[in-house]
Amino acid sequence: MGASHGGTSHNKSSNALKTIEEIRKGNIRDLYVLTGENDFLKERVVFWLREQTKAEVVRVDAENMDVLRSLTSYSLFSPMRVIVVELPAKKVIRDAMISAVSSGNLSGVVVVMGDAKIPGAEVVECKPLAKKQAVSWIVAEFRLHGVRCDLEVAEQLLDLCDGDLWSAYTEIEKLSLVTKKVTMEHLQTFVVGSMVKGNYFALMDALQAADEKRAQLEMGSLLEQGEAFQQIFVFLYRIFSLAWKSKEFNIDNKAALAQAAGRSPFFVMRCMEIGKWYSLETLRDIISAFLHLDFMIKTGEIDEQGAAGKLIQTMFPKKREAIT
Repeated sequence: MGASHGGTSHNKSSNALKTIEEIRKGNIRDLYVLTGENDFLKERVVFWLREQTKAEVVRVDAENMDVLRSLTSYSLFSPMRVIVVELPAKKVIRDAMISAVSSGNLSGVVVVMGDAKIPGAEVVECKPLAKKQAVSWIVAEFRLHGVRCDLEVAEQLLDLCDGDLWSAYTEIEKLSLVTKKVTMEHLQTFVVGSMVKGNYFALMDALQAADEKRAQLEMGSLLEQGEAFQQIFVFLYRIFSLAWKSKEFNIDNKAALAQAAGRSPFFVMRCMEIGKWYSLETLRDIISAFLHLDFMIKTGEIDEQGAAGKLIQTMFPKKREAIT
């Protein structure tokens, strides 16, 4: 793998779920371009590529694009790589990164995050799933964990997670540890209980007030109450993801954004208010930092205590600009 990305002008198109299914069957291409706003599905594509190839994941963005030069050599003794290239908004850097990928010299499976026309790539559309698709995905994910889940239970879990797949996946992992068949009673005990136990909206209040010290205290309070760090992480990612989307796609209508994202208009409105404290570029950086931190946690590069500190730094960057 990883020899000639530019050898053909033919591009195959697919959606994220079909691509993941093909990867799980072992049908892996050298080059993928992931488009759309569903970051969770993008990360699942990367996850399954890593699982199937047993490769190391190397992430390249505008800050470390020089790394691309070191990824052009390949030998039988080189480690297998999944190279994730996150395209920035700045055109000059973006074009340089696309050119490096298009050269076909990178050794490994290359995954480009963002819209780009690259010969030979499989273009994978990662858009929000319709509710029926999301429910079916939950049932299938439970099955992969060796757990049975009926459609009505899966639908209830999706509703409890406010339609968010990151949150739903966290609950799938948790529930898979306690049962081989998920019931409504399990949801009430292990999902509803955890969501009402901690005051997440107090943390949201702190973000809306741009109060870093208060946000740190509220996060600490949630952790002391026994809230799982991953649950807090997903909640915060959801906030900043919606704040970014409202600015990136210039969406002022909270009802339209809520419908597209599968959230309540009230929750979306608060996310948009939080987003006013940040420039679009800063929000992009925060989303990228969230994804990188999630990767560090899952690979054991950082423990939860260290990650909590990093999370506060991520949400309150020194270069933050208030936007009125």
